[in-house]
Amino acid sequence: MHISSHIHNILSEVSRERLSEYLCAIEGVRHGGENYDELEKRATFIEDTFQFFNLVVENQYFTFSDRSYRNVLATMHVIPVNLPFSTNPPIPPLLKGGEGGLSEVEERILKEGKGDFRSKGISEDKEWILLGAHYDAAWGSPGADDNASGVAVLLEAARILSRQKLETTVQFVAFTLEEPQLQTIKFLIGSNHFVRDAKRLGRRYKAVFILESVGYTDQSDGSQDIPFIIKIPVPKKGNFLGVIADRRSKAIMEEFYHVAGEHVPELLVVPYKVPLSGYILPETRFSDHASFWDYRYPALMLTDTAMFRNPNYHTRRDRSETLDFTFITNVTKAVISAIVKLSLHS
Repeated sequence: MHISSHIHNILSEVSRERLSEYLCAIEGVRHGGENYDELEKRATFIEDTFQFFNLVVENQYFTFSDRSYRNVLATMHVIPVNLPFSTNPPIPPLLKGGEGGLSEVEERILKEGKGDFRSKGISEDKEWILLGAHYDAAWGSPGADDNASGVAVLLEAARILSRQKLETTVQFVAFTLEEPQLQTIKFLIGSNHFVRDAKRLGRRYKAVFILESVGYTDQSDGSQDIPFIIKIPVPKKGNFLGVIADRRSKAIMEEFYHVAGEHVPELLVVPYKVPLSGYILPETRFSDHASFWDYRYPALMLTDTAMFRNPNYHTRRDRSETLDFTFITNVTKAVISAIVKLSLHS
């Protein structure tokens, strides 16, 4: 089957109804410091959803301000080749440790001679693709656009891609504590922990896509604010997806732009490569992609531009009824098409 036809068939599976269900499940106050129990409920929902897709799921715990927080990781999972596929056996969560890049679970099964985990899905010696979104919200905000919309796309992409046979391992990550915390001026806390650990383990990523507020549009003229430092043509209507790259991710940005244009032409995409890793335009560093930039991973931020368009940004008015689910659906299709296309370049 031709690759374009294959991608078209995959995109036909994207469900607007499921996106709405996921988004509404995440929506609600869930600030890391003020609404800890609510944040944990969302983490559990994400974990359970990933598990339902039969992915290898891991909770990456860390301590902040004397509390335990977690990033939720899910990786395109591996089925031992000597076990009957019809039994669809549950795979234990991926554990840290082991030699040669294998988890303890993988090493135990290999030593027992019960299967080869490297036969499908997880390949430790190649570059991976990562799709991520933060699941916490700003203080006092139900965070529908920021960032339940991103988590909804993450989960729907995971549902669909988990059914595909890809040539590159894909990892889905829900980050915590992206938003500023009252105890510190720091933010991007969860993704910084994740990236430091990935670097220490020698993990390689060929592309990282971070979903940051991907649900709000405004079709009226003048609804899109544009920072004066940006000199490229930008629509004055807030109806496009911004794709933000640094120098290392410029090629991925261009690939995403072309793939989205081919497979989701109804989605207007505006790519922008920031100079100096965004330090001269700090708003371009206000999401988890910046953690990857700082550790020299090629990462993109996919965004509706948040505060430059959405008047409900970081307020109690950031609710699902203000969002554009046709736009969210098209963003999901663009993300899936880009990941499938990139996986063929391994």
